[in-house]
Amino acid sequence: MDITQILPPSVLRERLGDLTELYRRVDEAVDAFRTAAGLSCPSGCGTCCEGFVPDIFPVEAALVATWLTMSNRDLAFSMAAGGIEPRVRVDGRVGCPLYADNTPFHCTVYEARPLICRMFAFSAVRDKR
Repeated sequence: MDITQILPPSVLRERLGDLTELYRRVDEAVDAFRTAAGLSCPSGCGTCCEGFVPDIFPVEAALVATWLTMSNRDLAFSMAAGGIEPRVRVDGRVGCPLYADNTPFHCTVYEARPLICRMFAFSAVRDKR
């Protein structure tokens, strides 16, 4: 989903376009590293998000909010009305407020996930052993 194509010409559109291009380049670099190293997350894991609340830049928050509004309007409006708080799990871990237990990959904004999540959110696992 190319958010910049639906926004009117503006500074926000320019900044989100720049951020989207940065994300594309980071994703390519991470994919190349993952391929070369043979490391990846187990399918459907999401464990790192259960105890981690990412610090993100305002432009990243704007991208997440815009993407969420376009892709899941009900969730976006619920968050706008009720606020966004980190999730506190029963074991006391504080995690990402955009984490969803009931989805296979857990991230409700995966396509718009922040830079920190793109760069460091995979484990050093080559196989199940």
